[in-house]
Amino acid sequence: ATDVETGTRMAVKVLSLDQSDHARFQRECGILGQLSTVPGVVAVRQATFAEDGRPVIAMDLMRGGSLANRLEEGP
Repeated sequence: ATDVETGTRMAVKVLSLDQSDHARFQRECGILGQLSTVPGVVAVRQATFAEDGRPVIAMDLMRGGSLANRLEEGP
């Protein structure tokens, strides 16, 4: 996705969680926000809920393939 205010490309993840998982989602986003300055941790830019109630996370876009692809290449 592209941030309409800054033009920055971002990754957006839409999660499939039950309503009962929303509190856990919010707690985990708070923790991720605290870790955003740690090297190797993708910065979460926004965490919210879509109109249909699904949790959505916007984060820095990391190029170069998926984590699974990177792990296959070795350390």
